[in-house]
Amino acid sequence: MKRIICMLLFIQSGFMMAQTETVATINGKKITVTPNAPGTANNGLTITTGTIQLGGALTKATTVAASSTNTLAITGLQTGAATDNVVVTDASGVLKNVAASSMQLEPWQIQATTTKASANTDNIFQMGKVGIGTNNMLGTSDSNVKLAVNGSILTPTSYYADYVFEDYLDGKSNIKAEYSFKSLADVDKYITENKHLPGVTSIKNLARNEKGEYIFNMTDLSIQSLEKIEELYLHTIEQQKQIEANQNEMNEMKLRIERLEKLINEKLN
Repeated sequence: MKRIICMLLFIQSGFMMAQTETVATINGKKITVTPNAPGTANNGLTITTGTIQLGGALTKATTVAASSTNTLAITGLQTGAATDNVVVTDASGVLKNVAASSMQLEPWQIQATTTKASANTDNIFQMGKVGIGTNNMLGTSDSNVKLAVNGSILTPTSYYADYVFEDYLDGKSNIKAEYSFKSLADVDKYITENKHLPGVTSIKNLARNEKGEYIFNMTDLSIQSLEKIEELYLHTIEQQKQIEANQNEMNEMKLRIERLEKLINEKLN
């Protein structure tokens, strides 16, 4: 019995060398078998020297199921070339052969090169327009618009224009220590000498592009503009206080004049 079981196992495995043997079945009948010569092999399998091997034409749709645990890997592949085809899968997981030239290329390139960007740390560029959250550049027909954003834009900065109020009220600013609130007389003198507002980047310090157009930092310009708005408010408040003080003084003078006129008229009458 043990020999019969062993022989059956050898027949199933297909790893024995080609030979013919006579075995007895469970009811004592003798039969002749060739252990390493299976009858047929198809659907991607072939028989070579009595051994079943991978290789051959598929005769029906075939699925090889893999999972996160039981993965499928092929090692020892040759290094490919740019002209080779690429193996892809469709939505059903069916393998297909696609020409590499038909694959969509990355539109972004590394700055100052024609090399396609491949990492999220690359410095990139492209010469076309970019729309974020919009597929029609927000409907503009202006050919000069290169970036359209349908939403908000966030940008970091190391300080904010509240340093104006800090310096004005406290005499110094912890937000921007080098800032100093200037009187209108000082601003007038600065403009006369420098031809631009204090705290605002001069046109002389702006770079230009290949068209000769000026290039400026939007974050810096936003903070500089807010700085000037806050300064204008403080100057306006000062002027309003001065106007109110002058008005009070005029009202007092008016009352004094009215009293004097009354006394004069009483003496004359």
